[in-house]
Amino acid sequence: MKSILIGLIISALLEIGTSQTCQKSNEMDETCGRYCYTIVKQLLDHTKSLEKQVNVQESELNKALLEKFENIEQQLRTLQEDLTEVKKKSLQRRESEFRRFYEKIGSKYFYIEKDKKMNWFSAVQRCRELDGHLINKNCFYLIDTKVYDYYWVILTELPAVPTSCYSKARTGQTQITTAIDDCNKLNWFICELNEN
Repeated sequence: MKSILIGLIISALLEIGTSQTCQKSNEMDETCGRYCYTIVKQLLDHTKSLEKQVNVQESELNKALLEKFENIEQQLRTLQEDLTEVKKKSLQRRESEFRRFYEKIGSKYFYIEKDKKMNWFSAVQRCRELDGHLINKNCFYLIDTKVYDYYWVILTELPAVPTSCYSKARTGQTQITTAIDDCNKLNWFICELNEN
């Protein structure tokens, strides 16, 4: 019986201690809760304010970037239009130069020099300046009715350093001759427009 009584007393004491501890714990939670809530609420409010600022700055930055991209796109469109216009004018200028120098005979364009005789090398250089090359001997028949003297020609492809220079001439109504000539001799020349 003594042991039961001791057990009951210990249980009662434990019960009283536990309820006091729980009550103190609840009181501390309420006190801490009120204190902590005030501090945490300020932190939450500050975080919300910062989030709004970040959103506003992000929105302004996106708007500024979008304006810059639109500006860049407009500049690119303008540059593209300008480039197209420059190309168009360049082609028109080139065509007018060709009309001034070149004559269309058949499906090709030729420049027949009528003012100044040149050696083979100068004739090649002048044709390059006019965006052409010396006429190929196989095309000479296209213009043979327009010429009556010796003209520089190339045989097939233009070598870097020629071993022989060739001239072609119409010496009569129907006779056309090809001859190996001195490259430094002065002859007329005919340029054929490059097809590019």
